[in-house]
Amino acid sequence: MGPRATALVESEVARLPGSIAASAFETREGARFLAEHVASALVGTPPFPSYGIVDELLRTRPLIVPATMPADEVARLVSERGVPCAIVELPDHSLGAVTDRSLMQRILLDGLPVTAPAGDVLAPPRHAVSWASPRRTC
Repeated sequence: MGPRATALVESEVARLPGSIAASAFETREGARFLAEHVASALVGTPPFPSYGIVDELLRTRPLIVPATMPADEVARLVSERGVPCAIVELPDHSLGAVTDRSLMQRILLDGLPVTAPAGDVLAPPRHAVSWASPRRTC
């Protein structure tokens, strides 16, 4: 079992499938995060406390965008914020992710226009997590 996070106030928790979370580590920032935390694990220093509040675990607020936002605007916001991906709120209230890699694949390789909606450039596989999922203690 991994670290346990306990909310101090009423909170919403989203559990992302590993395939979506993994794509966040394909970026330069994700690789840096892994390198820092794997290196500290190798010398016996835990990368972060086993228990803590969610605010302590999050380094930046997630970038959440609507499914209708144009891909070029999503790319600009991801770059400006320096985050590895944008979380996309889909019409059915589930969540997806747009990464650098998914933008390159869908626009450069698949030929979608840069104005394609974020919902069309999600990182594969297109699993999504519903905001309405039961809350769980992690």
